[in-house]
Amino acid sequence: MRRVLAWIGGIVAALFVGWAVLHVVISPVNPEQEAPEQHVSAPCWTCHIVSASAELQELE
Repeated sequence: MRRVLAWIGGIVAALFVGWAVLHVVISPVNPEQEAPEQHVSAPCWTCHIVSASAELQELE
């Protein structure tokens, strides 16, 4: 039982670290930013840090 809990804890920790690293690598976005045409249809916060102080980017 202890070994199973250690594996589950390790997997959860790895997922959290991966999510945190993506938030550092992917730039922050303003909540008013429009998504590009072929952008993932998930909410912004799943991949980006959403911050009102982030600059709005022009879409091409």
